[in-house]
Amino acid sequence: MTRLVTSLAAHVDVTDPECPYRAALEKIARHATTKCADFTNPPQAFIDQLCPHYSKVLEEDVHLAAGDRSLVFDVLDLPRMYSEPAVLPDAEHRFIALLVMEGVVPRILTTNWDGLIEAAYRDAQDGHAPPLPVVISPADLDGVEPGPRLVKFHGCAVRAAKHPDAKQHFVATQKRINEWNMSEQFLAIRDEVRTAVRYFPALLVGLSAQDVNIQMQFEQAVVGREPWATWAPSRAAFAQAEAGEAQERILKTLYGKHYAGANAGQIERAATIGLYAKPLFGALYFELVFRKLLAICDAGQEAFTPEQLQFVRAWLLNTQNRIRDHYDRLPPSERWVRLSECLPSHIAHAHGLYRHYRPISRETAYVPVSRIQLGHPQGAPEDARALLCLAALSHGDTLGAWSAEPPRPGSDAFHAFLKIGLRQWRIVVVRDSLLAMHRLEASMLSAHAAETVAVYPTGSRPRKRRRGLGATLPSRGRSAGPYEVWFDEIASEPYTPAQMVEELKLELLGLPHAP
Repeated sequence: MTRLVTSLAAHVDVTDPECPYRAALEKIARHATTKCADFTNPPQAFIDQLCPHYSKVLEEDVHLAAGDRSLVFDVLDLPRMYSEPAVLPDAEHRFIALLVMEGVVPRILTTNWDGLIEAAYRDAQDGHAPPLPVVISPADLDGVEPGPRLVKFHGCAVRAAKHPDAKQHFVATQKRINEWNMSEQFLAIRDEVRTAVRYFPALLVGLSAQDVNIQMQFEQAVVGREPWATWAPSRAAFAQAEAGEAQERILKTLYGKHYAGANAGQIERAATIGLYAKPLFGALYFELVFRKLLAICDAGQEAFTPEQLQFVRAWLLNTQNRIRDHYDRLPPSERWVRLSECLPSHIAHAHGLYRHYRPISRETAYVPVSRIQLGHPQGAPEDARALLCLAALSHGDTLGAWSAEPPRPGSDAFHAFLKIGLRQWRIVVVRDSLLAMHRLEASMLSAHAAETVAVYPTGSRPRKRRRGLGATLPSRGRSAGPYEVWFDEIASEPYTPAQMVEELKLELLGLPHAP
């Protein structure tokens, strides 16, 4: 809005009382109660009052003798403005992409024109996830496979800037919003929105709830069905502290007769979240990761003794609290950006090696904990055993049996380092001992192999010691690594956590020194 007002003001001819640019500004000013004496430097209160009425503001074209100038395409050139390559995804876009990859966001419905969500999703790819389909027209739905997708039902600036035909799907003014509600051109997209509202709980962020076309899709989605009678959790949640008129209309649509009396206040409190953007999506991602890890732990209970299960759960909860405390000490302006960079990187490093036996291809790439929604079984017994292995490695650092240093985001160190006295190893926890040796060597520098220890959470040590490819390289002795440790041989004994640490320490110290 600031750019619009100042751009129009720059074209005002102060000598012409009938200046079309002045006339457009005067019409725009009617949408705000705060007066603006100087359109070249509008007060923030004036701009804030215009924002909720953006679709009506953008309808006020400049009427010139040579023809009308559209505020959307001529004055502001919104497709170009919202597709600037120099504008990169922020932390909230990355968190959304990570939530999609973790399988908990089946649909993203957005009125935003920019391409930042899909850009963040591309940045997070590491070759193990399908692309994110972007839907702006009925043709985009042809052949779309089941799975998550991004529905940009007010159009896409990136496409509109590159392909003029895509401007017909660009919705910005009140007139276009009304057409979106009624025109056959948008019928398939309306069906996509209604289907999502009908089958999935909704989280509404930003100004979208105020748009009449969104409110109408909620109303049409519930036609013929009984209102929802429970609101914990809410069928629709809003990223704001209190419900306004638009939010109340949507809640009334969903809960019908139940949205009355004392229930109305309870429904509104359940539906409003006092978080927005980075804190909201960052907190959702952070909580999701640890809930999934706890679910993997609980799903693999047969892999543990009761004492081991209690030990792993306590370690996960303590780790979550330590990470939370660390980021809570950072300034709010830095907290969520750092979290979006560091925590996903650590997870991707560890999980990429564990599942795929190689480091991630680039620092922004991500490997999800799982692609399964919460409430469904997570992981397998060997995944639960891997958590026990990680808990023991962490516990050894706590007890002083060794010092451990996790991989640092932004560095080429993709393993955890573990040090006892003068000896140091790169520790990688990997799933399958039959596949790991050759794949690990194929993905590591040979200079690292002699210091690397592959720890297998499950399985038994072969009778004959295996040799990695590194043992046959020139200047490498037959004892060259990577070395292998079968953690299951330790975990299968009735050891306490401290005894597991001591046994693992003896196992490591018994490995040959690197040549």
